[in-house]
Amino acid sequence: MPKIRNLEIKGFRAYGAQVQSLQFGGPMAVIWAPNSQGKTSLAEAIEFLLTGKTVRREMVASAKREFAEALRNARLPQGEEIFVAAQVEDTQGHTHRVERRLVRDYTGRDPCQSDLKVDGKPADDLQAIGIRLSQPPLEAPVLMPHTLRYVVSTEPQKRSEYFKALLEVSDLEEIRDAIAQARNRLAEPVSEVSALYERCRSHPTFGSDLASLESVQPTREAVEEALREALARVLADHGDVPDGFDARLAAAKDLLGHQRARTFPMDDIPPRNHPSWGVRPEVQPTLEAFLRAKGAVDKEVARLLRLFQEVLNLPEIASAKEAVDCPICETPQALTPERVRVIREKVETNAQFASHRQEANRVLNNLRTVAQNAIREAKAACPSAMSWQEQDWSRHKQALEELLADRAEAVVPPWEEALAGLKQARESVQEKANALQVMLDSLRLEDLDEAKIEKLNQKVTQLFHAAEQFDKALDSYQNAIEPFVVTLKQEVDRRSGTEGWQDVIDLCESRESLLDWFIERAAYRAVHHDVDEAIREIDRAKAKVLDDKFSELGQEILRWWNLLRPDELTSFHGVERGGTGRRFVDLKARLGHPGAADSQGVLRDAVAVFSDSQLNCLGLAAFLARGVREGTGFVVLDDPVPASDEEHRAFFIDRVLAELNHSGIQVILLTHDERMWKDVQERYKHLDLDTFIMSLHDPAKGAIIENRSDTLDAMLARAAPYVSNPNPDIRKIGAQRLRDAAERFCKLKLVEKRQNKGDLSAAVSDYDGKTLGQLIPDVEPLLTKDSSHPAKLRVVGRRLNPGSHDHQVPPPGDLKQCLGDLKTLRKEYLP
Repeated sequence: MPKIRNLEIKGFRAYGAQVQSLQFGGPMAVIWAPNSQGKTSLAEAIEFLLTGKTVRREMVASAKREFAEALRNARLPQGEEIFVAAQVEDTQGHTHRVERRLVRDYTGRDPCQSDLKVDGKPADDLQAIGIRLSQPPLEAPVLMPHTLRYVVSTEPQKRSEYFKALLEVSDLEEIRDAIAQARNRLAEPVSEVSALYERCRSHPTFGSDLASLESVQPTREAVEEALREALARVLADHGDVPDGFDARLAAAKDLLGHQRARTFPMDDIPPRNHPSWGVRPEVQPTLEAFLRAKGAVDKEVARLLRLFQEVLNLPEIASAKEAVDCPICETPQALTPERVRVIREKVETNAQFASHRQEANRVLNNLRTVAQNAIREAKAACPSAMSWQEQDWSRHKQALEELLADRAEAVVPPWEEALAGLKQARESVQEKANALQVMLDSLRLEDLDEAKIEKLNQKVTQLFHAAEQFDKALDSYQNAIEPFVVTLKQEVDRRSGTEGWQDVIDLCESRESLLDWFIERAAYRAVHHDVDEAIREIDRAKAKVLDDKFSELGQEILRWWNLLRPDELTSFHGVERGGTGRRFVDLKARLGHPGAADSQGVLRDAVAVFSDSQLNCLGLAAFLARGVREGTGFVVLDDPVPASDEEHRAFFIDRVLAELNHSGIQVILLTHDERMWKDVQERYKHLDLDTFIMSLHDPAKGAIIENRSDTLDAMLARAAPYVSNPNPDIRKIGAQRLRDAAERFCKLKLVEKRQNKGDLSAAVSDYDGKTLGQLIPDVEPLLTKDSSHPAKLRVVGRRLNPGSHDHQVPPPGDLKQCLGDLKTLRKEYLP
């Protein structure tokens, strides 16, 4: 598990421009300071190093703006960098430098920004060196007063999410939610026929026949049989009903048309089809190519073209490399290679002209076809109502007013206007097509020139523009008649007794789409059922997993609870899910009574019955259980035992810290309680304990950390300021501290010797009571790296021993030399 071996802080919160450094050599460090001297700033510095933020902004500030500019020391000079760095020892014993620099402080709205580097290289997190953060918001293994009671005071939903993520069962929840979300996204298939089917299914005459499809497997036979029966009900009161499906459908169409026509000629309103104008032919390129070919034609060559072709086909001419006799006039050597080449070029030019003429004729014929088709297509697309005679209009207009009454004013005029626009567009197409035909009829290829080509192209452009305008007019007409036709059909069908007939006819004509929709819907419902069952299975499995996981975690929390508060009548019982566990996780307390067994007592929610002291204890127990569960290599505890709970101080010191040490977890303990600070030092004197004092005398300089550890480096550092002082009383203190340091050096070498021989129980405390004079003879044989080293140690002993009695205090030079020699020996002989 990873351990922090060194910590450096500059400019962060209570710390100033001078870098403060802490060395952590052993498994435990205790830091004492009165309140408001920088303890929490140190804890938050470690949190910032690991996570890039401080959780206090999320948990304490009532508004984000209250935390603006909170990470940079307010008194820090501009331009000074703010960073937290650490030497971290990974599981393999390798040391890495981790450094995070503040790029931008918190603002009133935005989070802070920072750069993280591991061994000088940018990094996103610390997983590569074995540091894996926990679940938010308590991601870092840092417990502070404002996070002590998070798990017992946060709202139920967040507590549930925290515990499930902590127990690594969130993946089940995520899978369940993903499946549920996928199910919600899986919309029931909708087809063009689905609304039509629903209308038909609710029809009083034939709806029951179609409703039968809801309870059968969707097959073509079932769909056609249901539709066939529905058609039979439509035809039942109007003569014989044919047997076959197609015959019934045709009869229903005829009957509907007949019934409607008796009331109003509905079929005259919609457009009959959409015109297909075809692709506009390219006129200019082909005709201009013909003009160019025409200009290159030699009339004399054209007259003799066949003759020239026959000459060139003769093998002796085609392959001749020198002049040959003319095979026609027998002129000697008349056909030179150059003359043959010229003849061949003229023949080829005339052949190209013939091809261009043929292509030009094709274009002109194609244009005649285009003009004829345009007139025919435009006429065929228009509704029959456009051909009504004046008496027809008068009669049908009167019928519309009678049928639609007050609704006629809203739908009839837009239809009439759109019909007039469509008629005008058709006439424009006819006019432009006729103009093109007239020009084509009067045009001969022999008279073709560039001006005629340009004029012809304009005629084609005008025709296709008119066709485009006709399409727009037709679309406008289609849009205009939709409300008109819907309103008219409703009234016509109501008066003719044919309501719903068109729907069932349309449904019959769309029976393939209806069958496809039924099949898709059946598949959807089957999948939906399977997904619902899968979600229920996941919920059952999740509940079982939660019960098992919560039981394990509850036992771990209970273990730490019993270390902190043994033999109490009201105690922690366990972690349980509330309901399915999706929203609620309950922390249960057991209310016992004297003489009762541990399994007896009444269970209640701990939040409701625990005192403040007990809730604090529960928060600490839950935090420590999390650390053990996740294999955290270190924990930072900032005043974990509040002043109001000092009766449990001894349990924390003697039992909890001992168990953390036994579990291999490095402890960095910060406390304002001087008694706890001293008790921890005494209780764990046998460990390589690191102790520090923190003070904040000058806010401009920031918090200062002083190493008070009983280590050789610390002892030498504490002696250094006294050795050069001219005051004998002060130098005497320096001499005493150097003598203590020399004794520690000797003890450490003797312990190292025993441990190298296999005595792993050897400890510095084994030599308590021995003086420096007694230790030096045993250590001298171990100083083998340089022949002068044993003598240096003897001289150190002689110079320092008088400093502890009433003899004359050693002069500054002696003390400075002793300090230098001890530093040399420590560097050479101790790791």
